[in-house]
Amino acid sequence: MGGSNSKEIQHPPVPLLLEEPWKTLDWDKRDEMKENLKGFQISHSDVKHLRILVHGPVGAGKSSFINSIDSIFQGRMTTGAIAEATAGHSFTKMYKIHKIKDGQYGAYLSFVFGDVMGLERGNSEGVQTEDLKKILTGHIKEGYVFNPASPSLEKDHNKDPGLNEKIHCLVSVIPADTLLWCADGDKISDHAMREKDAAFIQKIKDVRAYASILGIPQVVILSKVDESCAVVNKNIREIYSSKTIYERIKHCSHNVGVPEYCIFPVKNYHQENCLHNDMDVILLSALTNILNFANDYVAEIPKEED
Repeated sequence: MGGSNSKEIQHPPVPLLLEEPWKTLDWDKRDEMKENLKGFQISHSDVKHLRILVHGPVGAGKSSFINSIDSIFQGRMTTGAIAEATAGHSFTKMYKIHKIKDGQYGAYLSFVFGDVMGLERGNSEGVQTEDLKKILTGHIKEGYVFNPASPSLEKDHNKDPGLNEKIHCLVSVIPADTLLWCADGDKISDHAMREKDAAFIQKIKDVRAYASILGIPQVVILSKVDESCAVVNKNIREIYSSKTIYERIKHCSHNVGVPEYCIFPVKNYHQENCLHNDMDVILLSALTNILNFANDYVAEIPKEED
């Protein structure tokens, strides 16, 4: 009858960090990275700005990502892309191009972001995937107001879009704290993925598949890492050492089909009232890769005089 006298078996704590980070950053290089991006040279003479389409589920942080990049180059907090979700629906209603300036009065930089209505679960909710495909090819004009119930009409289209109207890199923003993960804590299981998340993922995969046909590079921004990992929440420099974040990157790669090296975990500016060196380094590192991928893509396109 030794039940009350038996000692509980003490299990060693599960390590929260990898033995070695899967990626390293130089946290003292923010200003250098920023200056390199200010002077970024486009590899195609017919392209004025590298055009980056940012899309993702409602509340994932796509507008916050655009604002975060803008804030870094402005040197202060900005809200050019209104980041808000009301009653679970997208606050962004129209297709808008965001140009990034070097400071308040400086020149525009060599890249722009396209911001769109967020993805939602239903077929008649959120942005239509057919509209996202038309944006990729440059056929939808800036200022177009999205209709969740039906895709755009021909009257709303650019008839013969040039290379400057087309998208040069597709960025899918996916939240690390909710999307893709089963409900029971940090355990990850393919068969336990919620049905609502599967609907989001299918829409993302449909747009990605079309981008692949066009040869457009694709990147995933894994947002809200601080809300999905307590270690990262306490110290953002652990972002590449966190087991939780790394497992979610692998799971995201498996479900969406994007290679791990094209998935960038970030913490967007949201509640902060001033810039933070380490957040900037992480965001600038992701942006550098995005622009390099976009630049490689346009470099392969024949010039008009060729």
